[in-house]
Amino acid sequence: MASPAPTDSKTQRYLPFIGALQMDFHRLLHSRLVQIWFAVTILFAMASLLGAAEKHFAASQVMRQVLTTYIVVWSTVVIIICGGTVSSESGVVADAILSRGLTRHGYILSKYMSRLVVVFAAVLLVALPTSYFASAHLTGEIHAGDILLALMLTLLHMGFLTILGVTFSIWFDNAVASIAVLWVICYFLGAVCFALDIAFLSPKHLIMDIRLLLAAQPPLTPIWKVLVGYGIPSVLAGAFGFVWFSRKDV
Repeated sequence: MASPAPTDSKTQRYLPFIGALQMDFHRLLHSRLVQIWFAVTILFAMASLLGAAEKHFAASQVMRQVLTTYIVVWSTVVIIICGGTVSSESGVVADAILSRGLTRHGYILSKYMSRLVVVFAAVLLVALPTSYFASAHLTGEIHAGDILLALMLTLLHMGFLTILGVTFSIWFDNAVASIAVLWVICYFLGAVCFALDIAFLSPKHLIMDIRLLLAAQPPLTPIWKVLVGYGIPSVLAGAFGFVWFSRKDV
């Protein structure tokens, strides 16, 4: 019998991870909360466009309303989706790892990736078509570069909450405790940022930057500074989650 090709063995090595990722995507997309969230955000964007056309609002006003709603309102949905990622599966984690040949790192990476993809998709699948229709049918000029920068700031905030939510779900054994603590941190994030003299990372400051960008004005804080300010804590939170889960008794 011929020995399997090296590429086959490399592919088989990643099959448990791919299977876990597909299963997590399937579970998320069939979640009632995620389905309702997608539906409500689409309806909200459509209502914003129709209302703006009727009241002769500018395209920048519609995009500002749609993007800032993700930070002000839909952040709570992200917290609920991500806060119970691992803690809600505490009874089946060991079986998932032992019976499927899935490594700890592969298991937790699938959780981070699936949540990030779903959250980013929830933003992009609504914001991009809305920006197109707003630019094409509403008054006022809005530049594609400004929209992309404002969208990037929104994704930075949502991505940070997603990674933090999954990390907290690893840290806490109880899903309710994880969601509650994360919600309190999110609620007081502005005050914490001002106290640490990093006010440019607060949600209020982020919303102001988005509004300025959509009005074709320079933001209060350089984009690279916001990118680094959100990027480093996100990487550190993800690394902490990997290390903690690798030592955690499942």
